[in-house]
Amino acid sequence: MDENEVYDKLTQLDEEIVKLKGKDHYDPRIAFGYTIKPLKPSLWLVDLFVTPKPGFNIDDVKKVIYVLHPTFNPNKIAKVNSKDFFHLQLQSWGDFHAMAVVVFKNPKVQPVQLIRWLPIGVPSEPQST
Repeated sequence: MDENEVYDKLTQLDEEIVKLKGKDHYDPRIAFGYTIKPLKPSLWLVDLFVTPKPGFNIDDVKKVIYVLHPTFNPNKIAKVNSKDFFHLQLQSWGDFHAMAVVVFKNPKVQPVQLIRWLPIGVPSEPQST
């Protein structure tokens, strides 16, 4: 699957993500984590990241494409820095689903799709699964 096909699939999944309220998708190799902190009234600072589970080499990952709620502009953001665990910081005023598509350097390895429900308005310590 090339990058255009991945992007097309992500576009198709936008509506599906909204339907997944309350459900998360996990992978035994890598975790999709987040923190949520108050920024100002009705606005929250959200940090998204992926972390390897034991036995997984984060350097095998080429990039992580975050797919956010359609109200974000842009709502698809690629991160390529494995040193900061493909960290993405954003601001939000409400709950939403986010997807992290983990794209591997080896094109024979299929991308992994991780989905999380982000409970905005609930301060959190780092969470990952």
